[in-house]
Amino acid sequence: MKQFKKVMSIVLAATLSLGLLSGCAAKAADGEKPTEAATEETKVSAAPQFPKTFTGEWTGLDGYWNVKADAEVIVPEGPMPVAKVARREFTQEDVDNIIQVLLKGNTLYENLGVTRQQWEARIEELEAIQRGDIPYQGDGTIDRVPGLLEDAKKYVKTAKDENDRIPANTKFHPYEPSPDALPGYTYADVVDGWAEVEGKKVYVDITQYAPEADFGRQAAEVGMEPYIAPHTGNVCAWTQWDNLWGNRDPIQPKLSEADAQKIGDEVIAGIGIPAVLDHMEPVEYFQYGTEEEVVDGIAAEHPLGVSGYKLCYARQVNGRKAGWVNNQYDGGATEDGSKAFWITERLEIYVTDKGEVAYFRWCNPYSDPEIQETDAKLMDFADIQEIFGKMIFVFNDYWREIDAKNGYRTKHELNVDRVVLTLACVGDKDNATEGKLVPVWDFYGTERTQYPKEGKLVWTDPNARSDALIHLTINAMDGTILDRGLSY
Repeated sequence: MKQFKKVMSIVLAATLSLGLLSGCAAKAADGEKPTEAATEETKVSAAPQFPKTFTGEWTGLDGYWNVKADAEVIVPEGPMPVAKVARREFTQEDVDNIIQVLLKGNTLYENLGVTRQQWEARIEELEAIQRGDIPYQGDGTIDRVPGLLEDAKKYVKTAKDENDRIPANTKFHPYEPSPDALPGYTYADVVDGWAEVEGKKVYVDITQYAPEADFGRQAAEVGMEPYIAPHTGNVCAWTQWDNLWGNRDPIQPKLSEADAQKIGDEVIAGIGIPAVLDHMEPVEYFQYGTEEEVVDGIAAEHPLGVSGYKLCYARQVNGRKAGWVNNQYDGGATEDGSKAFWITERLEIYVTDKGEVAYFRWCNPYSDPEIQETDAKLMDFADIQEIFGKMIFVFNDYWREIDAKNGYRTKHELNVDRVVLTLACVGDKDNATEGKLVPVWDFYGTERTQYPKEGKLVWTDPNARSDALIHLTINAMDGTILDRGLSY
């Protein structure tokens, strides 16, 4: 995906340097890029007009892309601000509040790693393989067994007992990599461990890199068994976006949306995060299968029969939300060597219909926004509509290269069903620590793609929920295109 984005960014940079198009048409020339600069009069309007709907049809990229809009235009009341934000580290107060609220006062214990009992079982298994009692099924050949047995007998001497309860260090401290960790890897400061909360294990992993670091991100994650994946700690929940229910309907949450929001809001307020609910969507929880159930590298997924909601929160500036975004990189450098902007602040809470907080995730917290403009001057929406009709094809022009490599052309049908004026973080690709929250237009909708399969042309299902997929983001002040994955 980063390679595709790199190509797309090059196309956009070349195009935007020529300025914005003027002149609206129902159909854009196939793959043409804007060549005529907008005048200063059309670039900024002192009294922008915002219609209630956005409609139209466009065709481009040699006729392989069709876009249809029949959308509601959602505009918050009042002026739109501009504010400066900076990437910041988690504070000790953040950590203390997260532990207090989500662990409900219970003690955080050290992660045990591989316990003494597990090493003893491993030694018995390896000795049985040496005797020929059971076959060797690991990587490589049976010749590895003597070395594996020697390592196991060494590690069992220092391993913790499965019943050990060692209070964890709840202050940030350097992460201690395992002896077999890759050399040269950048490690971070962490607070991690587990606690027992109302009869269930809850795992905490708060990781912090310096703001100037090229790799990594700040992330605070708290997950409850059995709703998180083993070893990774990531939440195991299907949403309508994932489209994994097959031919059956998802289990509908017994908990009301209002009660779910109340639980989420209490967590946010208790930790002290200045954010408000952006949107929520129903989820259904599952559990990964065992190693024996892995097929082609994919683990089996077993529904737990538990549903709930995913709540997505966003920062506010003067009462205006910085819209939650689904598609983003994890930071670091892009393949062309330019530095990708940090992944913007992201806050998610998963609640089960039992009222449990199954998973909490807070990434890359912002500093308090520094307001620079209270009433930004916005372009007229007619100009925004014109830009959309041209740039939706420029933005997706990288698909030409993808199709050329695949040896066939794919058809794409995009539907736009919602256009929202919101705030988004815009940065510079050479600055991974600062950005601005500026007014933007997000064009939401669904997409489906036609491609050859077994000698036939088949269509994919539309890509899920329209509240998650953003087709295009346009800066409402100057009409430039914002790559939501890179934040510039």
